[in-house]
Amino acid sequence: MKKVQISSAPDWAAIFAKRPDLEAPGYQEILAQVRSKQPDYEAQRIREKMQQIHKEKTSAKNRNKNRKK
Repeated sequence: MKKVQISSAPDWAAIFAKRPDLEAPGYQEILAQVRSKQPDYEAQRIREKMQQIHKEKTSAKNRNKNRKK
């Protein structure tokens, strides 16, 4: 049986940097849009993490309170 090696996805940013004539239409616009939304994504990720921590902390408090009864 012959093994087939699957290659990873190409680094399109590097390819476009070397060959700007190959750049996909709208690539720069989409890239700028994604990068502009990055801070929002990071804030949302931190917010969700803090909510999870708060939820776990509250749950632990309630468990401890119920054990004491």
